[in-house]
Amino acid sequence: MKTTMLIRLLKNVFKSVILTILFVFIVHQLTEDHVTPNSSLTIKYWNRNALKVKGRYSGYHLPYIVIPLLGETLREGKLNEIYPTLERRFLAPGVRFPGDVVKDYVEGAAPTYSIKRASPESSPDALVNRKLTRVKDYFDYLQHPRLRCRKLKRMGGSYTCDGQGDQEGMDGHKYVCMDPSLELGGTKDPKSCLTMSYGVHRDSTFDGDVAELQCEVHMFDVLNFNPLLAKEVEHVYFHLEGLARRKVVTFYPNINISVGMNDVLGHMLEHKLDPRAINILKIDIEGSEWDALEDVTSKKGMKILELVGQIAIELHVVDLVQDLSYDWLDRKTPDQWLDVLQKRFDILMGLEDMGFRPVVYWDNVQDKYALRDEDGERYETAGEILYVNTNWYNATFKRMLIEEGVQFRGG
Repeated sequence: MKTTMLIRLLKNVFKSVILTILFVFIVHQLTEDHVTPNSSLTIKYWNRNALKVKGRYSGYHLPYIVIPLLGETLREGKLNEIYPTLERRFLAPGVRFPGDVVKDYVEGAAPTYSIKRASPESSPDALVNRKLTRVKDYFDYLQHPRLRCRKLKRMGGSYTCDGQGDQEGMDGHKYVCMDPSLELGGTKDPKSCLTMSYGVHRDSTFDGDVAELQCEVHMFDVLNFNPLLAKEVEHVYFHLEGLARRKVVTFYPNINISVGMNDVLGHMLEHKLDPRAINILKIDIEGSEWDALEDVTSKKGMKILELVGQIAIELHVVDLVQDLSYDWLDRKTPDQWLDVLQKRFDILMGLEDMGFRPVVYWDNVQDKYALRDEDGERYETAGEILYVNTNWYNATFKRMLIEEGVQFRGG
């Protein structure tokens, strides 16, 4: 019996030793540079989010496992890389920076799919042809943002099992611009920052990430999913209300409920948020965004846009797809496509007239909602776009609003 117990003990010790060696080896792989012969030492600090191919990243080769880099910070020449299970820190005296990047930065991991950003040659003031002559013109506009943001940050998102979302199956996330003029982060007082978030459904990950910036968040939805976030974080609030062009009660026959609706200004007044500036306006309301945007880009709604630093919107033209037979969908025939897109394009041009410029765009890829034109070219009918208010970079513009009583952080 003693012999049997000794054998068991030796087996357990042997297993522990093997696991310890394996763990040390993995940590070693993460803390030491394993540079392939063709890699460049200069890109590992900035382009560390290259696509993984057979376990290889640009500048790195992990032979057994690949642990994704979640983010990194650079402070005074010291690089800190953040992984799911550990962090690694080392001096980075040879870091090379793109021309428009500040010396110190905080950067989250870039997506492995392609997001469209402004090129170095892009001009935010470049003229846009406001007359669509073909379906392709609308989608080309979305695919070519014109304003460069020095620091984009992904907020929220979760992976789906049904293929919805971006090319990686992630949905619910947005990008926000962290340029200092937009006054996000860098404060301990949530009252110095305000986010209006329309369309939550069951995913409040975006709102949670924004709340971590110490920004007050007001979530709005027509369905009460009783989000825990509003109970757990004192500067996050949930309102069972929807976004519309005016104050109205809307009945939804498919779910047999009536919900109060209002426009952005109405919600600001109702919840005593006026005269604060809105740092982020998020709109993700499954096709109803066009009515809401038509209101804020009208003469009546333009004043509220002056108070908005950036707008993250999911845009839809799903009603152009012919093979869908949903009761709630007002499907448009091909002879209507250009007129429908022109009307919606005019709304986006209304944002541009108020000083907003597109910063980033990506498609939400869903095969059943894909649209094909008469030439057979495919377009995605849902996508995410971020508009930034260029007026917020203008100190004179802000000073004018402060004199009118608007509360900015620096006011």
